Amino acid sequence: MRHAPFHQWVVLALVWPSLICQAESVTPLFHDDYENVAVAEAPKPDVGSYALQEGTVVAAGQGVNSLGKTHPSSPLEGDKLFLLDAPAETGRRNIANLAAPATGDGTLRFEVDLMLIDSSYLQFGLGSDDGGKAISGQVLTVVISLMADGKLCVYNGKKHTPIPGLKHALGQWQHYTIEYKPGESQYVLAAGNVRTTLNAFVGDMTRVAQINRVFVNTGGSSTIGYSDNLTATFTRADDAQP
Repeated sequence: MRHAPFHQWVVLALVWPSLICQAESVTPLFHDDYENVAVAEAPKPDVGSYALQEGTVVAAGQGVNSLGKTHPSSPLEGDKLFLLDAPAETGRRNIANLAAPATGDGTLRFEVDLMLIDSSYLQFGLGSDDGGKAISGQVLTVVISLMADGKLCVYNGKKHTPIPGLKHALGQWQHYTIEYKPGESQYVLAAGNVRTTLNAFVGDMTRVAQINRVFVNTGGSSTIGYSDNLTATFTRADDAQP
């Protein structure tokens, strides 16, 4: 189930029968659907910024990748996608800084549409300055990998571990979500409508107090994939008497 459009940031809920009104304040921390720029230009997010950007904005349904395959249509409305086309011995990194650190009492939600076309693996996840593994100078803390055999795995900086019950299909779009409350030892990963709770971080990290970045990378050489609709928000809940 997809959430409301990006611009709808405040949701009001009435708790019955206590008659306590709980307001959820949703703060945008990153958003890029690649529609702000022309084909072949560097992407410019509406919120947040890129710390490292390697890849190409392409026209949905037009042009071809390095395999000669036509770029797919957008998973939602839109005319553009982001192509991560890594030739042999070269990776592609697309790492974004949040507009502000996600910290304190609340939930970070990172959403992205991904498609793996061929070969090695495509990765996405969260990064914290508290620790993890530095990739191209950026610290990554939660890493999820789409593998060529259709498995979804967590990566701890040394090896991949399959996630039971979650999978993807080569050449098909799938929507992914990570939800994390800073300071907790677990996070929720969703692939489509299937959700699971994980406690796998990179390195010796067991929890972090802040999230500073989100990312989509090729995990190895000779990987071709696409991303679209990257969104990160932070939700805080405040109780107030009506």
